[in-house]
Amino acid sequence: MSEFTTSLVGENFTHRNLWHTATHLKDMGDSISEGSGHQYKAATVFSMFSFEAYLNYLISKLDENVSKKERAFFGPKGDYSGIRGKIKWILETLNLPKANFGSYPYQHLIGVINARDVYAHGKPEMCEITENHDTPEHDISPSWYGKTVTKDDIVQTMDCIIEITNQMHTKANEYLESPLWWGAEALSGPLSYVVGDTECSS
Repeated sequence: MSEFTTSLVGENFTHRNLWHTATHLKDMGDSISEGSGHQYKAATVFSMFSFEAYLNYLISKLDENVSKKERAFFGPKGDYSGIRGKIKWILETLNLPKANFGSYPYQHLIGVINARDVYAHGKPEMCEITENHDTPEHDISPSWYGKTVTKDDIVQTMDCIIEITNQMHTKANEYLESPLWWGAEALSGPLSYVVGDTECSS
């Protein structure tokens, strides 16, 4: 009986996998009449996870040394602090115009980043309220979380992320002159790739 040996090497596109989840969550929100705000909120968070994963992916392709020391390079004391710093560094490296955080799409993006940070680093909140109400049931919901995310909100968020990442993606493809991109769009396309071969070993 023959035996075979397969050798494969490839790459999983974390940013696209996360975006895939975000789009599924948005679609779930679109399909239900009650509770859609929860699905849209989750889609917003996964959209931001995808965006930052794409920035990290791009940094790794543009400069492996910077990628290896990411935490220090993009730390709070450097010239490229946090996610804004990653955006700034990528745009500078690719000779793209500076991000204008006072106008769309970056202004909207920063608002979503701030909301995502609040969700990700949630802390206990002490509240004290006095209200008149018609039923005995009542709870204390933090205003920052109680705000409903609508379909229009998530569509705008996803559109601005697509606009920013596709601009970077197109320029990076030219800059690197490399076939690493597997598609015309940053977040849509294959979720991974693999190359290799199989040999008969006996």
